[in-house]
Amino acid sequence: KQSVHGVYEGWEKELWEDVNTVNLEDQNKKLRKQLKERGASYPAMKGWQVYRDIDESMAIMATVLPLVHDLHSDAIRARHWAALARICNVKAVDPSDPKFTLHDMLMLKLHSHKEEIEDIVETAMKELKIEKKLTEIEGVWSVMELNYSAHKDTEMFVPRPSEEVVESMEAHQMELQGIYGMGKFMEYFKDRVVQWQSELRIVDDTLRMWMAVSRAWASLESIFLASADIRSQLPEDTKRFEGIDSEFKELMKEAVLEANCVRVCSVEGRLESLKGMREKLEMCQKSLHEYLDIKKKIFPRFYFVSSVALLDMLANGTNPPKIMTYLGDCYDALANLNF
Repeated sequence: KQSVHGVYEGWEKELWEDVNTVNLEDQNKKLRKQLKERGASYPAMKGWQVYRDIDESMAIMATVLPLVHDLHSDAIRARHWAALARICNVKAVDPSDPKFTLHDMLMLKLHSHKEEIEDIVETAMKELKIEKKLTEIEGVWSVMELNYSAHKDTEMFVPRPSEEVVESMEAHQMELQGIYGMGKFMEYFKDRVVQWQSELRIVDDTLRMWMAVSRAWASLESIFLASADIRSQLPEDTKRFEGIDSEFKELMKEAVLEANCVRVCSVEGRLESLKGMREKLEMCQKSLHEYLDIKKKIFPRFYFVSSVALLDMLANGTNPPKIMTYLGDCYDALANLNF
């Protein structure tokens, strides 16, 4: 018994950072094997109190060492040591103390709290995975840029999100949703998870609205600003579009100064501003479609041409040679006319 205790006392003097649990577990297994062999050779020995005491000590050590191994994990943080202290009814557990030894840990009687400690370690491991994923997401979006491209041959720029932005947005939103569903393992990071869910939702909503406004604005720009026919026939909508045009160009002038995708999409009032533009653009589009429908009812063959072609035809109604391109769309048997 003194021999076994002597071995254990030698182990207990080891500093926490120097403890090699794998080696100690191997040694403990050998000691237990020797004890069992002695018991098998001398059956009467198993009835001795000293035998039972030694066997119990070895069993406790066999339970404790795997727990000690788990507690050496890089996933264990200060909050987990605080949880261990509460479970073991001590004021604090501080393995960061350079004088902290295996003896200090064994004094906590870890074998009496095996399930609780395993739960702490499991929580720490899951939290480490969450922490790494959140750090990865934060790292990606801290440098993610929103690209812009020139509109036609002008100095005007419009947003052009890269594939990386689109793919990262989709992937990270799904990952954050998965993290949020991890229950107690997510609790410590809940504020960060909710914050990034909110930020990415805003970025996603803003980009979607921005692209919708950009496409609508680009398709109507030449119509309301360059077509004299439309400007005279739809004066209120022309005035409305001119206001949108000025507002959108001002927004883009300011936006291109900020490359970071999250920051440029999170500007206060930007999403609301884009929504307002989108509503006004829809009003312009509706009025334009109603106007074109009137023309189609007057001359049904206009149904055979696209809205863009019809607008070009109406804009050049006093210049017949310019609409010859669309003649074949209206009349199968005609390709050109001589004037």
